[in-house]
Order: sequence, then C-alpha cells, then structure tokens
Amino acid sequence: MIPSLKGIDQVEKVLDVFDNLVIMKVGNHVKEVYDLLKSRGKEENALILSNVGMEGEYVGPLVPDRDYGYFTTMIIKSEM
Repeated sequence: MIPSLKGIDQVEKVLDVFDNLVIMKVGNHVKEVYDLLKSRGKEENALILSNVGMEGEYVGPLVPDRDYGYFTTMIIKSEM
C-alpha cells in the first residue's frame, strides 16, 4: 500500500514487485498512473473508489479524464 503518491516512480517500482497495489490519496495523480498502466497494457486492471460516502461518490473503473477528489483510492490488480 502507498498511503499517498509522491511520485510515479513509486508505482513503477511496486508494480514490478507485487501482484496488487493500493494507492490512497491518488486523486491528483490518476492520469499519471493511468499512463503508466496503459504503457504496460494494464489500464483496465484498476478500480477507483473516490469520495465514498460523500457527495460525488464514485466507485468503478479508472476513467483517466474524470476529476477525482482528494479522498480517492486506487486498487491495481496484476490480473483482472
């Protein structure tokens, strides 16, 4: 688990080691993570949970051009 994304290099390193990854507070970096996943053919392996229980709640697949709130968590599975 990465509690808050401080750089895309963190995600790249962890994806090479673990089968699953949870990134908390990823809202401002969703597009960067999407681009990385797309380069690996894994863009459909991510699930987004954003503002759960609050206005604007979203739970679903990663949509790179959507605006996500601060309280956004991304779950990435190696295989879906």
